Amino acid sequence: MAQTRSQKPTLQSKAVPPLPPQKPLWSNVYQTLKEKFKEFNRELIGLLVYTLLLSLIANLADPSTIACWPHYFIPHETINIQKEPYHIGDVELWIFRHSPPEINPFTQSFHLCRVTSKMKLTMVAVHVDPDITTSPISIFINGQFITYLNYYSPYEIDEPMIIQIDIPKPQDVLRVGDNFIMIISGADYRGLEYGVYNTDDIEFWNLQIER
Repeated sequence: MAQTRSQKPTLQSKAVPPLPPQKPLWSNVYQTLKEKFKEFNRELIGLLVYTLLLSLIANLADPSTIACWPHYFIPHETINIQKEPYHIGDVELWIFRHSPPEINPFTQSFHLCRVTSKMKLTMVAVHVDPDITTSPISIFINGQFITYLNYYSPYEIDEPMIIQIDIPKPQDVLRVGDNFIMIISGADYRGLEYGVYNTDDIEFWNLQIER
């Protein structure tokens, strides 16, 4: 009886699936940094909200502080000090809107929510003598001499003129909160010698602080 040769089983080759494409190294680094940045933003926003809430709670006892918050987002602001005409002097003059003289010196308080590096004092004035040797008109803010109003008048005119005064080093002169201005006729930079000089009659209005 003939023996049949056993046939060897044939091996069938299986298709090997291709390897998934590998992302370049820079892509992995970018993804990691992106996730870290998102996490940092979440923590930063949480910290800002927490700080804002603490500030709000701390200032609940001071309503004026809360009222000042919108001012931090206003690039330009005008603070009115004296809108109506004010007559400094000792003589009634027909050219003035408010003819009878009022108290000399003029004093007024005003409130500031912000103090920046550039701030101006502005007003409309009449009858300002440019000669400081005979009748100096001194301006003080918070007890500090600012300037002579006489410097800003080319000649003594009876027509209204706009005066703009740059406050020197405003962050050293002004403060957040209540401030105090004084305009005095017949006194020098020390606020002294009152009565030695002539008391010149001037009138001003729309006295403002601008920032």
